[in-house]
Amino acid sequence: MIWMVDSTDVCSIEESKQQLFHTFLHRDFPSPYLLIFANKQDSPNALPVQKVIDQMDLRSLPDEVSWHVEPAWILAGDGLLEGCNWLGDILGNHEEGVY
Repeated sequence: MIWMVDSTDVCSIEESKQQLFHTFLHRDFPSPYLLIFANKQDSPNALPVQKVIDQMDLRSLPDEVSWHVEPAWILAGDGLLEGCNWLGDILGNHEEGVY
């Protein structure tokens, strides 16, 4: 799953977390892989990635979930390639039986 959060809008992060957990942890959701783009990292008001991780309580996800938060500025394309590379690597490892 690919998820995006507005890292400048602290108030919306809790709502985003609730929506993410509701969707991603649903028993019928098939993927154990989660890529989150922490968008708007170009802004001086953006939360750093570690704060986004803390605010979204990502460390509480089950151990079988592989997740990654990529700092991004989507309008400029910053972070897109890096995030997609992480996802491609992890999916490739899944196909090879590594995960």
